[in-house]
Parts: sequence; C-alpha cells; structure tokens
Amino acid sequence: MNQSDKASALDNALSIIADRGNIDRKSLTRGAVVIVAAMIVGLGFVWSFVGGLHQPAFHKVPLAVAGPPALSQKLASGGQFAVTRVDSRQAAVRRVDDHSALGGVVVGPQGIDVLVAPVAGLTVSDALETDLAPKLSALAPPGTPVRVVDLKPAPKNDPLGLSPFFLALSVMIGNYIGSVFFALAFGVKPVGRRVWWRLAGVSVIGLVLALAEVAVVYAIGPLQGHYVPLVLGSVLLGLSVSYITVGLQSLLGILGTTIAILVFVILGNPSSGGPVPTPLLPGIWRTVGPYLPEGAGTDFFRNVVYFGGHNLTRPLLVMFSWLTVGVLFVLASVRARPHGLQMKDDFDRQQAGRAIATGTDQADRRQAA
Repeated sequence: MNQSDKASALDNALSIIADRGNIDRKSLTRGAVVIVAAMIVGLGFVWSFVGGLHQPAFHKVPLAVAGPPALSQKLASGGQFAVTRVDSRQAAVRRVDDHSALGGVVVGPQGIDVLVAPVAGLTVSDALETDLAPKLSALAPPGTPVRVVDLKPAPKNDPLGLSPFFLALSVMIGNYIGSVFFALAFGVKPVGRRVWWRLAGVSVIGLVLALAEVAVVYAIGPLQGHYVPLVLGSVLLGLSVSYITVGLQSLLGILGTTIAILVFVILGNPSSGGPVPTPLLPGIWRTVGPYLPEGAGTDFFRNVVYFGGHNLTRPLLVMFSWLTVGVLFVLASVRARPHGLQMKDDFDRQQAGRAIATGTDQADRRQAA
C-alpha cells in the first residue's frame, strides 16, 4: 500500500467525521437525549439541594446522657434524640470525643453540663446550646446552673468545621470530571481492552489529585498533621467514584455518565453530612448519605483530623464497596458489552475505523493484482 492509497483512505475516514450540517434521525435522537438529560440533571439539583438542606431538624441525634433515667426517657420521647445512657461524666465525654455521640448531657451535684462538639457539626452544637440547654434549665429544680461545655472547638483556621467536607467534595468532583474528560477525548464507551487503559488513566488522576489536593489543604492551613491518612483516604474516595463512572459509561454509554452525576453530585452532595449533619437531614438524604462515597469520605476525613481516627470502619467499608462495584461493572462491560446509548464521537470513530479498514483492504487488493 503506497502513500497515496494511505492518504486516500485517511481522507475518506476524515470525511465521515466532518460535519456537513445534515440532521438525520440519529442526530435528532441524540439531541433529544441531551435535552432530557440536561432537564433531569437541572431538576435533580434543585430538588435534592433545596429538599435536603432547606429545613434541618433533629432526627435521633445520638446523645450520651449521664443522669436520672427519667431525664433519658424524657429526651428520647420526642424522637429528636437517640439517647445512650452512660454511668459517668467520663463515659459521656468519651463518647463525644470518639464521635459516637454528637453531644452529651451530664447531671452532677454542681448542675447540668451540656457537652457539644462544633467540629462534628456546628448546626448541632448551636442547637444544643440554644434549644436544649434552656429546656434542661426549665426541667431542673429552680436555681440549677446549666452550662455548655465545648469539648471539640473548631480550630481558628476552620471555624465552621467544613474543611473535611470540602476536601471530600473536591476529590469526588475532580475524579468524576477526570472520568468524563476521558470519555470526551476517547469516546464514552471504551472498546475491548481499552477499558483497562481507561482505568489506568483514572487511577493516575486519582493518585495525583490526592497528593496535590491534600497538599493544597496543607498550604492553606486546615487539616494539618495527617497528610498520609488523608492522601490514602483521598485515593480510595477518588477511585471509588472514577471506577464506578467508567463502569457505568462502559455499560450504558452517555446514560451511565448521567447516572453517575445523579448519584455522586446531585444526591451525594447535600446528603454528605458536610453543610448539615446527617441526623438533621430529611428522609432519603439522612438514610443514604453515610453510604455514598462523598458522605463516607467526609466522615473519614473528619474522624481522622478531629476525632483521633475513631469510627473509621464504616466509611472505609463504604468506599471499598463502591470501588469493588466499579470493578465489577467494568468486568461486566468487557464480557457482556450491551449497547448503551452512544454519542456522535462514538459513531464517528466506528465509521472512520471501518472506512480506513475498507480503504486499506481495497489498496492491498489492487497492489496484489
């Protein structure tokens, strides 16, 4: 096959990709899908963010109580608190310190102490101070002092205690965008073994982003002193998001990308427990939040930095589970290869590949003749 034949085959392939301005049925279908997907994403954003965050309310907020049984029963009766009775002040303090309770009440001879931990959620600690403390004062004998004791004050460089959430959000968005950029550059549905190269590419993105984003957080100020565990958690969170995204794209094409953004961004962001602690969220957001990657990542980072590394089992299991499911999706896409909805670049590449192959075969036959 001489150079002119090769050039002819290439020109033929490029002519397929060139947009001649024609609108066929496939183009109309893809356009309609894009419009519907944009509407779903837009409506999903407003429903999830407004519905999940507009009216925080206590729903079984874990509370450690060292005091009379009657007080524990009173606090648990309204459904606002999930009360755990403890035997001593030290036990109540320990449960707040290790993040197994978001607050505590200790009744002693010198009065009543309300234990709060702002780094676990400023909304909760403020409500315990402004609402619970006056109620306890009204229930106690006249003249009983009620004090608010801040066990876990927020550091000056993170006064709202939101840096763990923002780190988790940045890791999740960065890795999701990396997976989408690969789809834009090389097609939504990687073919054959190329899906493994896609996984290798997003793995590199996950590692580099983890190293760089935690370094940026260090440079700005918050979350210092835990670089290695934060990087490891960021890698796990990033890969759990990107592997799922690649698997969904490989299985379902552009529909997989839409599902990923619905789960990870639209539902995962408001339910993560960052802006509003999970026990204050309504319905579905309170239920699924801790079991989505961003919620698990936020809990992991917060517990590492502010709670001495306690209660890491659940967030680690959640992120590992999402990572495993992503790998299974990729394996399923390689073996089953169902026809997900493809976009224009996928069709163009397929047609161009066939054109090159056809042109090469014709040139070889002419040369053989």
